[in-house]
Amino acid sequence: MMQRRDPRSAARKILTKLNVSDLTGLSLKDVVQNFGPYVKEDPMVGAQGRILFIGSLALITINSNIQHYGQSRFVLAHEFGHAELHAGIKPLFNCDEDSFKLWLKKGEQEQEANEFAAELLMPSKIFSGACANQEFSLDLIAHLADRFQTSQTATALRIVEQGPFPIAIVYSENKKVKWFAKNRSFPLGHVVIGAETPPESASRHWFNTGISKQKILDSWTWFFHDYNQQNFSRQRIREIILPLPRYSGVLSFLRLE
Repeated sequence: MMQRRDPRSAARKILTKLNVSDLTGLSLKDVVQNFGPYVKEDPMVGAQGRILFIGSLALITINSNIQHYGQSRFVLAHEFGHAELHAGIKPLFNCDEDSFKLWLKKGEQEQEANEFAAELLMPSKIFSGACANQEFSLDLIAHLADRFQTSQTATALRIVEQGPFPIAIVYSENKKVKWFAKNRSFPLGHVVIGAETPPESASRHWFNTGISKQKILDSWTWFFHDYNQQNFSRQRIREIILPLPRYSGVLSFLRLE
């Protein structure tokens, strides 16, 4: 049985071998091909990226229909993660949109490839430094997505996990909660996956009206099943949303007021 490699450590080793702190100014395609896999772009149906292992060779195909450069770049880094972490496990990884938008719900190997891609494109130390002395906002997400040339969803999750902000993030699609993550300093930690978005929430307002706005809510609105909620019953939560209309989805950022 193949020994599991830590995705973040594997990504940092790539940067060390390249003698760089991050990939700013470098062609990711050239970087990947320097480590072995051949990379091409083709129109694809049912996949955003794919890696095929043929003996000791690896062929990565990226969907040429992806319109956002940051998203295409993250998909390539994800497939590179499969090459570095999962060669020999199975001959083909076919990665559809769910592999990326349902970040925390897909199987272990897809999560590991995402973790590798995030660390490769947004190295922890560099990214944390870019967040320092900043206020959390949607503008910060856009700025860092542009700075690191990554997708907004990947950047938003990275901000929540690596930034200094005591916030949580919920991804909902068609009014259903798909996944939840939080910064270690955010005190509440349980949102019911699969539940409908709360009727009072900013996300539900967007689903119903298509209008994006912030809302101030009681803490129990999102965390009604959290055992720790009673300690914050008098506190309010601000919900800021980032709609993803292409997926009928929305990212909700939650912070205590």
